[in-house]
Amino acid sequence: MTPAAGNAACSSREPGDYHPLEIIPYFRRFDPSHGRDLVFTFIWNLLLTGAFILVGLLFNARGVSLETAGRIFVIAQCIGYTIHAFYFLGSLAGIDRRVHARGGVAVAAYYSGVACLGVLVGFAVAGALLDIDLAGFYTSPKRVGSILLNSLVISAILSAIFFAREREAKAKAALVAERLRVEQVERQATLANLRALQAQIEPHFLFNTLANATSLIDAEPARARHMLEAFIRFLRASLAATRRSTTTLADEFAMLRDFLEVLAVRMAGRIATRVDLPEALASIEIPPMLLQPLVENAVRHGLEPKIEGGAITICARIEDERLVLEVADTGVGFRDSGSGGVGLENIRERLRLAYGEAGRLSIREGLGGGTIATVTLPGPPVKESPILLVADDEPALAEYLRARLAALWPGARVLPAAPNGAQALATIREEEPDCAFLDIRMPGLTGLELASRIEGATHVVFVTAYDQYAVEAFDRDAVDYLVKPVSDDRLVRAIERLKAKLAGHEAPQGIDEVLRRIAATIPGAGGGRLKWVRALKGEEVHQVPVDEVLYFQAQDKYTCVMSRDGEYLIRTALSDVVRQLDPEAFVQVHRSTVVNLRFVAATRRDLGGRLFVRLKDGAKTELPVSRACAHLFRQM
Repeated sequence: MTPAAGNAACSSREPGDYHPLEIIPYFRRFDPSHGRDLVFTFIWNLLLTGAFILVGLLFNARGVSLETAGRIFVIAQCIGYTIHAFYFLGSLAGIDRRVHARGGVAVAAYYSGVACLGVLVGFAVAGALLDIDLAGFYTSPKRVGSILLNSLVISAILSAIFFAREREAKAKAALVAERLRVEQVERQATLANLRALQAQIEPHFLFNTLANATSLIDAEPARARHMLEAFIRFLRASLAATRRSTTTLADEFAMLRDFLEVLAVRMAGRIATRVDLPEALASIEIPPMLLQPLVENAVRHGLEPKIEGGAITICARIEDERLVLEVADTGVGFRDSGSGGVGLENIRERLRLAYGEAGRLSIREGLGGGTIATVTLPGPPVKESPILLVADDEPALAEYLRARLAALWPGARVLPAAPNGAQALATIREEEPDCAFLDIRMPGLTGLELASRIEGATHVVFVTAYDQYAVEAFDRDAVDYLVKPVSDDRLVRAIERLKAKLAGHEAPQGIDEVLRRIAATIPGAGGGRLKWVRALKGEEVHQVPVDEVLYFQAQDKYTCVMSRDGEYLIRTALSDVVRQLDPEAFVQVHRSTVVNLRFVAATRRDLGGRLFVRLKDGAKTELPVSRACAHLFRQM
């Protein structure tokens, strides 16, 4: 109804510039114009005509004659175009924009009032065209009630449509504003990174660093080497930072350490540094090179002007569920005089764009002198304590393991021990622990059977007195395999592996996926040649390069992998291994043995004519060659 200001203004239309017919997505494809809006109003009036006729059919038993339908059409067109004209005049006067600026009730009142007025005036126009006795019409309570009812219905419909379009327009505007904000953040971050990089490799920094290195080369070559290595690491990290939108605190603090190491050599003992980053905060992401300007300010304005130098401390901590980054120095002092300089204003702008009001920079004087710059950011999400379950049918051993886990893994929640496999499975399904320490021989379900039924994100560590299950435990993708009695050192190693799994968000795979992965890396799963095998040695799983294997030898349903480092075991048939080996490098000398030709030193025959190959393994190991394979070594 309200036409757009013209084709040139299509891209920046106000909510009131939309036609009600655009509530139907099909009609949004047409570019806004006065002509389009007039056509849309005609279509809208046809819909209005149809609605009036439908009401007449419902409430008039005699139906609606053709003449009556024609009169309804004229009335609908007059009402529709009158409302159109009123909205158009309101748009020209800027009334609709002022109304939408207020929003809510003002929008509903404006469109309802204009619609009611349009119905009354439009009906009067239609009455003049159709020669209706308006005086008699308006004196009839029934007919006046009909007009008022139509006015209310039409105004309610239009108000609802415009209100919905206003909300949609505001949502789109908010989305566009957010996109612009993100783009601005990225642009600001890139510019800030480039400025910071430029500031650190500007001639005086570069020349002073190289000049110091040159002077130290002859007198103190070790210090010169140390300085240049730190300088190179700093430049490499700075360049990498310009290509990223975020960096971890670990990378940021490592770059600052290198920067301070360069300055420590240059200032010849006049600067002491301390960089404190708790391990729990190392993976938190922040805008790159956020702290570097603060460190530079601390050195340039605080420590360098001070004759005896001083100390600088960089630390990170969680305080009141917020991340606090602090750069403190014991220099001459650097007051934040309003703007704080271009560098500080740049940091504040980056914080505002990235975090809104939640990111702040404050500068204050230290209690003992110097300056403390504090960056406050939203804290990281609180991580829940890991949940552990011990399943063992021997209560004393189970309680001992629970106690040691609680002592060696502070913060972990250790569930009550499960005395059998069935109860352990029920607890795992109910509590969804992060890790289950399973005994292998348990009533109800064995530990191996239990591991194959775990469907959630629970990691498994097997704890048993029987090491013959190690290979099968490996097939269950266990994080570790502990043989009783378990020492604290061995348990700590298992805990560290679990922490690495949990920190890396590595969800354990189901048994089908485990078998698929094992099949893809050890047996003959098609594809390319086998490059390495995952094999068991004692309690540990090793990755053994195939090129370093002396020979493979079948042992029942397992395959023994012999290398110069010792003997390993894989639960894969030799025939499956052979299919993935390079036939140019490995030869099957016996139905149970495959030899790496790189390690064959010589062949010999015994008095009975049997052929043997001698290996280059120090022990001069000899392996028998079957008659079927003897022809492969005749030339030797």
